Amino acid sequence: MISLVKKIAMIFFLLGIFQDMHAQSIKASVVIAGITFNITNNYTFNSPVAFTPSLINNTPLIIKNASTTTALTLTQTCVPAPCTYITVGGSGASDFTINQSSITGSIAANSSQSFYVSISPTATNGGLRTDTFTLHTNDPSNPIFKFYITYTISGVLPVDFISYKAVETADGTLISWTVTNEYNNKGYYIKRSVDGVIYSTVGFVPGNNQAGILTYQYTDSPAEGTVYYKIVQEDFDGNIISTPVFYISFFLNNLASLYPNPFTSSFSIKLPDNESPAIYQVFTASGILIDSGTITSILANLGNSYVSGIYFVHIITSTESTTSRLIKN
Repeated sequence: MISLVKKIAMIFFLLGIFQDMHAQSIKASVVIAGITFNITNNYTFNSPVAFTPSLINNTPLIIKNASTTTALTLTQTCVPAPCTYITVGGSGASDFTINQSSITGSIAANSSQSFYVSISPTATNGGLRTDTFTLHTNDPSNPIFKFYITYTISGVLPVDFISYKAVETADGTLISWTVTNEYNNKGYYIKRSVDGVIYSTVGFVPGNNQAGILTYQYTDSPAEGTVYYKIVQEDFDGNIISTPVFYISFFLNNLASLYPNPFTSSFSIKLPDNESPAIYQVFTASGILIDSGTITSILANLGNSYVSGIYFVHIITSTESTTSRLIKN
């Protein structure tokens, strides 16, 4: 039989455990921009600075079992799959990548474990977001432990350029570019230069600010010789990014138009209405004749069998002749 003294001692011992567990036994903390923030249940952390990939890169969020006697158990949640100890929701959930492989699910008394978060490469600039991090535990006072992080993201390009190019057409130089992840985008300035040093704006195309892949076009007036271009994107905050410089080389004449130039598969030759018929001859850069024929108005689908390189197209009428440089990519 247990003595009365032992019974009383046992009651106080169990009461101490109960009080220890009933008191909040979970705490969390994170260090952002060199500042430590202690997070409690239902705590909202308002970031004093904008999140950037360099700032939030494999940042540890520390879960601490504040109980001095009782182990803390975390329960895995399988919705959505896969099963994880930490789930994240809210308007910015897709901004974060989470690594919780370091969590064992059982945290000894007065011990800690960490999971790690980073800004996803696909996150984009934007307004205020809120993420909800949730842990399911055996803590009587906190069976569902939540904390909230509100933040903005900056330092991520509002546009990713996939491609950009200039080709010659019958109407002028067609500038086209393809982008993805477009967000907070005011639009695109088309810059042109004849020397590759001094650029002027020749056009502006507003952004659509839509998800997915977007393609834009702008037709510039024809020019002679080599013309350099770059596309400058500006967001609504005034920040800009630019494509590398790209160029097109072509020579306008009174006898014929060659387009597109450069070309990738085939090109066309078009004569003015008062210059028909004409003879065309195509020479390699080393002077070898590889193609010839007669044009009455327009001749399309030339150059399919040409290898990549530089060619010279000679146009001959009854009264004059001219030579233009042609490039196959």
